[in-house]
Amino acid sequence: MKKANVLKTLVAVATIFVGFTFAQCGSSIDKQFKEAAEILDAACPMDMGGGMRLDEVKAESGKKLIYAATISSISVDDAEAQMFVAMLKPMMVQAIKSDNSRGIKIMKDLEATMVYIFHDRNGKLLTEVELLPKEYK
Repeated sequence: MKKANVLKTLVAVATIFVGFTFAQCGSSIDKQFKEAAEILDAACPMDMGGGMRLDEVKAESGKKLIYAATISSISVDDAEAQMFVAMLKPMMVQAIKSDNSRGIKIMKDLEATMVYIFHDRNGKLLTEVELLPKEYK
């Protein structure tokens, strides 16, 4: 499925930047998350391919990264949208579990919470997915 590849790319790109930032810093975890989010956010909007665009990245205390993305190929009103939403979290959890790249490993080791907020092509909220450490480790 094409969307599954896009989601893997979104997860991978986000964690590569985070991994690079953490390798460079010696400060507190929350500060490192904030710096990683600022670096990635500065590159936004970022075309992720497959009709997905990363719009914004921010960090919250408690080792939480929040990614906002737009999926231009879907509208909340489309029949496909509900099927996509239902499959999204399991696909993302599996993508993280099966990815052993440096960035993902860092996120797993730090037990980060990752929140993905998806909007449709009209800017309407499609869904929000929160990935907790207990779900992806």
